Amino acid sequence: MDEVPQNDAKIQISTPSKQHSRWIGEQLVILAEALGETITAERIRIYASDLEDIPQDVLAGAFRQARRTKKFFPKISELLFLCGEMPEQQADAEVRAAWDLLIQFTNKWVGSTVHGEYLPQNLRPWRQMPVLSQRIADVVRRTGGWKAYKCMTEDDQPFLQKRFFEEYKAWDVVQAVPESLLLMAREMTNQLPGEVQKKSAQVNEREPETEGPALVKTMPTPPTDQELAERRRMLEKQAKEVRRKHGIK
Repeated sequence: MDEVPQNDAKIQISTPSKQHSRWIGEQLVILAEALGETITAERIRIYASDLEDIPQDVLAGAFRQARRTKKFFPKISELLFLCGEMPEQQADAEVRAAWDLLIQFTNKWVGSTVHGEYLPQNLRPWRQMPVLSQRIADVVRRTGGWKAYKCMTEDDQPFLQKRFFEEYKAWDVVQAVPESLLLMAREMTNQLPGEVQKKSAQVNEREPETEGPALVKTMPTPPTDQELAERRRMLEKQAKEVRRKHGIK
């Protein structure tokens, strides 16, 4: 088997990279033309060097989106963002865009029913009400419902926005929690040993403790005639004894 010369190997390895860099340069020129700006050869070289490790199909989508959405020629970081190469910044931008969309939707489509409930309502029959994503709908439900957003004041806004951001970012993780894990506590209770489960049932079924019987104050019964006569004789005897001691007749 013949060995490939070293120079030929270098050409075979570097050619795809050069082709990719040349393609990036062409796309940058097209982007600059679309935005009505000029771009220098040195700037093209710098951009191509920082973008050459990103697949062509990903870059193609980023360049297309930049042509459609950018008013000025994007920086390298902006193109990386459009390529999905900055996940943290992309996630932060997504939740902020979702918040803005929710506020616009609430102001236009959410109203109070005759029963005082706040719900999305098509108050403009000549226009079709947009449908929010399941993610936004779940976050609204978990952060106080439509009334919280429709009646939000300036003082409420920072706290409600913070809760929305937290729930929106956690939505993927929450959705991934298996239902079997949430029901495990109930299953474990049903599988307790017989004696422990019996005692647990007794505690749960025990009637609430009540206070002791109320003490009823009874009225004294009136004395009989015989008791009154005996009481009178005792008092007369005590009175005589007192007069005798003090010499009173």
